[in-house]
Amino acid sequence: LRYGGANLLFYSVIGVDRPDPGLLALGTVWVDKDENEELDGWPFVAAALIDPRKEDSDFIRRCRRWLLNQCSSDLRSNLLFSFVFGVDRTDPDLLALGAAWIDEDKNDDLDGWPFVAAALFDLRRAESAFIRRCRRWLLKHGLHRGGANRLFRFVITVDRTDPDLLALGAAWVDDDKNEDLDDWPLVWLALRGGRKTGDDFYQRGANWLLRDSNAAHSRWPGIWDAVVTYRPQQARTVLVRRNVLEKGLEWYKSHGDGDGASFVLRKYLEEGEHRDVLAAEIDAYLLGSVAISRHWVETFSAYGRVRAVAPSNPIAEKALRWLSSPESQPTAEWPGMWVCLYKLNASHADLRDLGLNWLERRDFGNRAYASLWLRVAAACGPNASVLEHGYSWVEQNPPGKHQKSQDVWFAIWELS
Repeated sequence: LRYGGANLLFYSVIGVDRPDPGLLALGTVWVDKDENEELDGWPFVAAALIDPRKEDSDFIRRCRRWLLNQCSSDLRSNLLFSFVFGVDRTDPDLLALGAAWIDEDKNDDLDGWPFVAAALFDLRRAESAFIRRCRRWLLKHGLHRGGANRLFRFVITVDRTDPDLLALGAAWVDDDKNEDLDDWPLVWLALRGGRKTGDDFYQRGANWLLRDSNAAHSRWPGIWDAVVTYRPQQARTVLVRRNVLEKGLEWYKSHGDGDGASFVLRKYLEEGEHRDVLAAEIDAYLLGSVAISRHWVETFSAYGRVRAVAPSNPIAEKALRWLSSPESQPTAEWPGMWVCLYKLNASHADLRDLGLNWLERRDFGNRAYASLWLRVAAACGPNASVLEHGYSWVEQNPPGKHQKSQDVWFAIWELS
């Protein structure tokens, strides 16, 4: 990484395969040398390593210190800011730094503006002046600058019927030369919620999915789920949808450990052509595994939502034993497993108590938190501790931010 331009190249290449151990080792050794911190390329390499090293508190503190010590703000520091601030959005010093910079009119035309605006968006989405400014920036600069697509994804959620933003996103997605860009799926998914989504729109998403070169993209499961959920109007698109559905089986068999795999598995088990064959393979895997891994938990959670699994089934009994073991509760998959088992046997008293105990962990960031809370709240009735946990979660996830926010809010109101 000592050659000119090598740091920026590293940032681009590692984005293709972040788990690459060789590149991770190369970047880690280089970025941890004190003498490199003064070099222009340091923030590019640091930004590329934020995701794999976000649990490394010393590294995050170092990045934070670098940002607060900067006298100038350019694309390098804006990019690093967007990643570091994402690790802790409550950091008052970084929040003040970003807010002061974004509110200066002279910075609007700088390359890093959309990166910082996107990083601050969740905290400032209630400020109409800030939203108008982001919207104006997008309509002025378009979606071709770095960070613009991410900002578009946030801004379109404020008003999914905004005709100017919809036209901007649609024109960009429909431009063939953009389909190979890493952010193309991000804009396609953002448009799905508001664009007039006819067969042609989903046909383009299907074409992207059917190209083998896109299978490793992190957004592949999201686009696959959208395309197979859509009910096409034209016969030719029905056939394409069937091809995409079967492509899901191929993808699952090579990416079963990846993010989104449980989504693909669940949907395929519902209507895939070879769903019975796959179910038998999953059945054998769940029964035969000695250890309960993260993959086992996610596979069971998807499988149990689709296939009929009796509470007395050996697989369900195995899952309940794991759920009751002390070492299982710290795992991120625990509440998802609990929800799955609760659906199978809601009258199980031990399950309710296990869920009640888990709420005391106050893990409000867990993606299954709301689903678990709603079921525990229904089982316990007006319980002060449960209501307090629900209220704390809603404070962090107000209606409009999370798909279950409104359900939790109404449940709190009714039980209060």
